[in-house]
Amino acid sequence: MTSIGLSLVDDARCSCRGGTLDKLLQPRILSVLLRGAVHGYSIIQTLKAGEQSNLVSDDTAVYRALRTLENRRMIQSQWTLDDTGPAKKTYLLTEKGKICLTNWVRTLRDYKQGFEVIIEESSRLLTTAQSGPNHPIQSTETVHEH
Repeated sequence: MTSIGLSLVDDARCSCRGGTLDKLLQPRILSVLLRGAVHGYSIIQTLKAGEQSNLVSDDTAVYRALRTLENRRMIQSQWTLDDTGPAKKTYLLTEKGKICLTNWVRTLRDYKQGFEVIIEESSRLLTTAQSGPNHPIQSTETVHEH
């Protein structure tokens, strides 16, 4: 029998560790841009300072998401010159991006309700399984087979 645990899930990109949640970076970026136009580095700093800082795996992921959003016309960019340094690419939210963010909010609310059901049911079943005499959870080691 495969033991299940929390400590040795090696693959950080696995969906059970949130590894596939990088798509949530897009609504976070749209949300940052809803506040006003900013350059890429400022977006990264804002995201890393936020409550969901774990969604920013690396800076290049943010720039890839920005490029995707720009290609989809959710955002637009322009180069701005600064007296103190090189030109910076500044990103702005488009009307299409606002509509997209509205849809994200609606979708995430729907998912949140489903997630709450999964969390409550799974927690209850895990607690029951751990307290039973023949429970499948034997240690904190994990054989990761995703």
